Amino acid sequence: AAAAAAAAGAAALPPRVKTVREYDMEAADALRWEQVVLAVPIMALMHFRFGMVQPLLISAVMGVYNLAEHPLVQVYIFGRRAEGALARPFLPPMERYRRDAASPTVAAAAGAGPK
Repeated sequence: AAAAAAAAGAAALPPRVKTVREYDMEAADALRWEQVVLAVPIMALMHFRFGMVQPLLISAVMGVYNLAEHPLVQVYIFGRRAEGALARPFLPPMERYRRDAASPTVAAAAGAGPK
């Protein structure tokens, strides 16, 4: 009974507030995981086992592109302010792409704007 009460008390605690530095370090670790730990073994397998070169080239190009588009790089390297789309907490990559595709600027550039 004491363990159940302790578990219920632990579940009722408010979430811990992180500093900006802590949040950014966790985001950098997640980026490293996505870019290196997941992509490199898959590309190595495709190249060494099946002799495919095109996925290596595409992976290299997309890796640089995704890195440049990441909010941490935008804020710390390119000096953009952490406001709007770059505000913390950062959106997951697919949500960022959906938001960008739904923006009026992108719709107007694609010719899908109101007529």
